[in-house]
Amino acid sequence: MKVYTGTDIVQVSRIKNAIMTSKESFLDKVYTKKEQDYCNSKRAHMYESYAARFAVKEAVSKALGTGIGSDVGLLDVEVVNGERGKPNLILRGKAMELYNSLNIFSSDISISHTSENAIAFVVMIGE
Repeated sequence: MKVYTGTDIVQVSRIKNAIMTSKESFLDKVYTKKEQDYCNSKRAHMYESYAARFAVKEAVSKALGTGIGSDVGLLDVEVVNGERGKPNLILRGKAMELYNSLNIFSSDISISHTSENAIAFVVMIGE
């Protein structure tokens, strides 16, 4: 059994500035429609939610050993919340291909944020 981990921390102000500066172009390049709907529903903590999801995308790419770029795109990693609010991963494209090629059979994520920073941690278990 092999364990793959990734972590990332993001300044909320960095994500807020990117959203305020470029609006939809940034959002559509980084977040799926479901992620945008979820974050926008958080009103008072909208930017923290966006930053947390960005941190997850980076953490997943690190766990897969690539970083964000030509191998794993930001839209290849999606965070959706379960009925009780637990964040879950949905992988697509090259992220899913890497996940399968590493024989990963289980993954879990944890997200936390303050008004200043968001952090994400991912654990993936493979054969």
